Amino acid sequence: MKKLTEKAEVYDILRADGKSIQDAYKLAGYQGKAGGTAPYQLEKRIKAFSLDHPELLKIGHNVAS
Repeated sequence: MKKLTEKAEVYDILRADGKSIQDAYKLAGYQGKAGGTAPYQLEKRIKAFSLDHPELLKIGHNVAS
């Protein structure tokens, strides 16, 4: 099972606190260009771990039924 890295967890916390994608990317310690596509790819990857992701909700509903 894949886990989020420490930087990714920090990024997720910063986003939950209301920081912009670019600001959270820089503050979490990532080295890439904050104005490029890397922050958005990270955002997409982290959403796959979210408990309210539609795929996970469907699995949870099927298990509970």
